[in-house]
Amino acid sequence: MTTQGIPCKLNNENDVREMTKCVLTGLARLHAGRYVHRDIRIPNIVFVPEHHDNFRYVLIDFEHGGMNKQKPGENLNGWDANTLTKSGHYVYLSEMYQLGKMLEKYNDLMTAGGKDFVNQLKSKNLTAEEALKHTWINNSTTSI
Repeated sequence: MTTQGIPCKLNNENDVREMTKCVLTGLARLHAGRYVHRDIRIPNIVFVPEHHDNFRYVLIDFEHGGMNKQKPGENLNGWDANTLTKSGHYVYLSEMYQLGKMLEKYNDLMTAGGKDFVNQLKSKNLTAEEALKHTWINNSTTSI
């Protein structure tokens, strides 16, 4: 079995926004079922150019996925002291924090609104559903 799609390459803020919206949509659906992905990283996101709807970026690699509020058996590459709760659980907001850390690598492509969005994710202030309603996610702009 091979994964459809190509490695995720982001060239401007609109690419970052589109990818983020797709990932958040997938995470919102996972979270609604009380599941978490646990490994939010660019290598686990592929671009499917021939996809006909608005979801051309897809979150893959669920080998570390599990139920919300569980203590993970291992800390994954990229996790830090802020990933887990104080009691050592990986929760929905851990996922948002990891997404924010991943997006931070694209700060040079983002306007102030995008950077503020990333900071809110990293502060664990937004669920996936709330993040999908954020003005930056829903405001396509010209690239800088």
